[in-house]
Amino acid sequence: MSERLDEKNKAVFDTADAVRFYVRASELQPAERTIFEIHRAQLADAALLDLGVGGGRTTVHLGSNVRRYVGVDYSPKMVAAAERRFPNLKFVEADARKLPFTNAEFDAVLFSYNGID
Repeated sequence: MSERLDEKNKAVFDTADAVRFYVRASELQPAERTIFEIHRAQLADAALLDLGVGGGRTTVHLGSNVRRYVGVDYSPKMVAAAERRFPNLKFVEADARKLPFTNAEFDAVLFSYNGID
């Protein structure tokens, strides 16, 4: 993605309207619901990295159902909103293209919904 387009995209996700929208979102897509149900037992003991977490749409369903949960978003306002919504979980501001984690740190990685757009 060009730097200019990337900056515009990030600016959209940092708007108050976008943050309000994503903080209210908690509904899973049908495919997500199926995948989470199929892997529920495996995820229970997993360290999960949830990329593009936004306001915590998937956190609602996964945050308390895994051994370790880390949510990542590149919008500082989304990260702040997710931290307020789920104060007992860890959230990190980072770009999915340059993550500050080691290769073996997580058992599973989720990147869903608008993560790749």
